[in-house]
Amino acid sequence: MDKVLAKDPVLDYVTFAGSGEPTLSLSIGPVIRHLKKTYPKYKVAVLTNGSLLGDKEVREGLREADLVIPTLTSTSQETFEHIHRPFPGLLTSTIITNILEFRKEFAGEIWLEIFLIPEMNTSLEELKSLRDVIEKKSGPHAFS
Repeated sequence: MDKVLAKDPVLDYVTFAGSGEPTLSLSIGPVIRHLKKTYPKYKVAVLTNGSLLGDKEVREGLREADLVIPTLTSTSQETFEHIHRPFPGLLTSTIITNILEFRKEFAGEIWLEIFLIPEMNTSLEELKSLRDVIEKKSGPHAFS
């Protein structure tokens, strides 16, 4: 990473994503802090499934990121499980609560990544439920 960034490339963001959940890495906080200290011109983004935003250490690790993008595909547990096949016991209601709580202490931007999958999460009921969660964003803690 340092070799690439030391060459001063033109980037919109240095983004943490991949074929796994970036917030599972115990080093995400130190890496973000290193980026912000050593390469302050670059913005840092983190794509996350939101499942660990309730963890204090994860929230602290993300604190210096500029942008966090949690995924939200449904408020319905049944639809959520059908789409994601999550770890047993992972509740969509917990993810939503964690995103809303994270918003209260995170100074950066939060963009919700919402995948619409025809005939899975595009019914009027599903869309209204997603809208209701998004509208819980009022005041200084609004989703960007």
